[in-house]
Amino acid sequence: MNSRETFLREKYLRRHPAPEIPRLAQFTRVVVIPAWNELTALPATLDALQQAGKPSPVATLVVVNFPPDGDAAESLATIEYLQARQAADESLFYLYLPALESGVGAARKSGMDAFLRAKNHTALADDWIFSLDADTRVSADYFCRSEEAFQLHPEVSAWTFPYHHTVENLPDEPAVRRYEAYLARYVEKLAAARSPYAISTVGSAFCVNLAAYLKAGGMKVRQAGEDFYFLCELVKTGRVQMLDGKATVYPSGRVSGRTPFGTGKAIENLLAGKELNEICDAAFDELAAVLKLSADPALRAAPQSWMAKLPCSARQFLEAEKFPATWQKVLQNTPDDEKSVQRAFHLWFDGLKTLRYLHFAKSMRGSAAI
Repeated sequence: MNSRETFLREKYLRRHPAPEIPRLAQFTRVVVIPAWNELTALPATLDALQQAGKPSPVATLVVVNFPPDGDAAESLATIEYLQARQAADESLFYLYLPALESGVGAARKSGMDAFLRAKNHTALADDWIFSLDADTRVSADYFCRSEEAFQLHPEVSAWTFPYHHTVENLPDEPAVRRYEAYLARYVEKLAAARSPYAISTVGSAFCVNLAAYLKAGGMKVRQAGEDFYFLCELVKTGRVQMLDGKATVYPSGRVSGRTPFGTGKAIENLLAGKELNEICDAAFDELAAVLKLSADPALRAAPQSWMAKLPCSARQFLEAEKFPATWQKVLQNTPDDEKSVQRAFHLWFDGLKTLRYLHFAKSMRGSAAI
């Protein structure tokens, strides 16, 4: 670890005190798994991890938690199970976080921060965190394919995995597959529009090296969507890439109302007869026009003239976002060359603004303004 990394790590841990797990320092790979009321699903997940080939030693850190209004009984039973399993597996660790606020994001962050705290000697880019869920199994080549990617592409700071939801003993496979296709279409259409945020943002299907984790400011703490916000931040600060056609994760396609959105809630809505909030192709076409024009020199030399070239929906959206005033401030702190200005625009027009703009453009399709 160089002096810059040491400084940033110490500064981060002062702001975000992390649990201490001394033996975790022996590992350069860790799988972090939040677990709230998951004793039924967790054993199969741990079995799959144990059976997967491992070119490097891998620790598994289960973050056992429950919300402030939750019951501790199931979490204590999970800890008893993990303690019994630890007798035969020295790579298994757990944290117990009772009455945890801010949901799964806080649980993920606690486990990931604990790994960061444990690593105080090695170069952080050599250490990797795998993000998984307690009901998510992995393919046998999960670690082997990942290690190949780490070696072949050291410039990539985070990888997302292909995923395929499991539906064993569930009556809702068509709904699950519809939702999977919906997620895939969104990423595909973003890629066609040349958005840098065309990435999968499933919390149980990515890995990130510690240097990139630190640079991105750590896992975000939210009741839901922490994976989306964190991965979009990784796009801003590094490079995120998909392991196409290689290692696969298998999340559960079960119905769940724990979070206000996400897979479980989407499946619940589909089964209730509600439709997915599909974004029309025309909105993506308008996004593509905006992103193409981000390379226009007028973005730097004459922002108002640049805005006049945009689709009507984009002009209205940017005005509502106070883009003209904000952009002047951005330009004052951006090197005076077109490449830097284009990058600054993509940092401002990030994954969240992209999503909001697409919904705004969709809503405009029926108005006289288009």
